[in-house]
Amino acid sequence: MTSLGVNVTRIKNQTILPKHTLHTLHLFSMECPKCKATDFMKDGFVGGRQRFQCKCCRYRYTVKQKSTAKPMEMKLQAIRMYQEGLAMRAIARVLQVNHVSVQNWIKTIQPVNQAPLKRA
Repeated sequence: MTSLGVNVTRIKNQTILPKHTLHTLHLFSMECPKCKATDFMKDGFVGGRQRFQCKCCRYRYTVKQKSTAKPMEMKLQAIRMYQEGLAMRAIARVLQVNHVSVQNWIKTIQPVNQAPLKRA
């Protein structure tokens, strides 16, 4: 009870959950990559991404993909456009991404057994 006589845990017949419970509810679909358990705790940051530790096996992990990561379909489309002869900056304008991202996709996403990608 506060000085106004309002119960802190119940407001208008709604239960207010502790802050750590809300985090667990928000991220409940995430599971440990090692043991597949859903019981975890926050464990700092690595490279700007939240790190977690599994409470069951103590394995430390980060989420697989950043929310700002572009889909693989977009990256493959950029590579196809580059192979057709479009300039990297033109591709970046069409896909609304940075031209350096396009350059990185072209360098990293190519078959291992093939020579580097060349323009038509």
